[in-house]
Amino acid sequence: MLSNDQKEQLIELLKAPIVRNREIKIRKDSGEIESPQQYRSNFDPDMSDFAVGYYKVIYRNILASSILESAEFENKMFAGDTMNSFNRVANQIATAGRSASERTPQNEWPECLRDYYEKYHCLANFWILPSELGRSSNRQSLNKNQRSWDYMDRYLKRVQAAYSGKYQEDFEKYRDYFEKFDGFEDFCDKHFLRGVYVDNNYGIMEYSKQGSPEKVVEDILMRINQRAEVIARSQYAKKLWDYFGKCSVVNTATA
Repeated sequence: MLSNDQKEQLIELLKAPIVRNREIKIRKDSGEIESPQQYRSNFDPDMSDFAVGYYKVIYRNILASSILESAEFENKMFAGDTMNSFNRVANQIATAGRSASERTPQNEWPECLRDYYEKYHCLANFWILPSELGRSSNRQSLNKNQRSWDYMDRYLKRVQAAYSGKYQEDFEKYRDYFEKFDGFEDFCDKHFLRGVYVDNNYGIMEYSKQGSPEKVVEDILMRINQRAEVIARSQYAKKLWDYFGKCSVVNTATA
């Protein structure tokens, strides 16, 4: 069992922004995690080496094999995905510009958006999806990367509907993934969403249309922090601590 101090360290690491390190070693510096990336692509924090190792721990009962073998996908079913992205959120704030191509300088953004931009690429905001669902652009599907449902509350409504019989073409296509969860409630439990994006009775907590865009940003940051706490209290906490110790990003001497 982890001590309270170890749990606090775990929470902080789950919230730590991940940035690129072109060297081989994962390291912690000034509150950030610097990570290399074997995955052959432009640097993507949710597919960084640090994130891939994290998925191996918290999804160990789901993954039949590693996500990566060297620089290639070994498990074609899964890829890391960022739950709450940046551009969809920022586009709702007028002073930030209405699209990525119109993005304004950061000094014109509200403080909450600057804070979000610095923090959203963290383990507590990452999960695994079938790679096509997280990265393709088919609008008539369960694909997450769409304007209309690229918020966790909206996307979870679609997942819930899929378990109730809708989106059957996609459900069949990704049956091996969705059948790893015993329905919507188990999906939420295994992704550490209870008490964060769903309540204790698995009702979806709506936030993406509640209040101003700035309020939505603050709400997302709160939920990222809450998920870090849920993961740090989970059955995988000790394994995560050991993984972070191997990465030399925690003080393993802490009692």
